[in-house]
Amino acid sequence: MHIHEKIEVRNLTEARRRLTAISTLRPELPIEERARRVAEYARQVAIYGEIVAYLPPVEPRTPRHRSRFAMHGDALRPRC
Repeated sequence: MHIHEKIEVRNLTEARRRLTAISTLRPELPIEERARRVAEYARQVAIYGEIVAYLPPVEPRTPRHRSRFAMHGDALRPRC
C-alpha cells in the first residue's frame, strides 16, 4: 500500500470514529418536545400534504450559529 493510500485510510477511519462518537450523544431536544414537533408536522402533512411552517428552535440561536462560516471563517476573506 502506498503512503497516500495509508493516509486516506487513516483519515477515513478517524472520520468514522468521530461520526460514531457524535451519534452516541443524547438527542438535542427532550422527548416531549420532539413528540410535540412530530405531531405538529404530521398534522400539517395531513392537512396540506406537506410541511408548510417549521417550528422555531427551542433555544434562540445566536448569529454565530446561523452562519456556515462561523467556525471556519470565509476562505476568501479571513477574519482580522
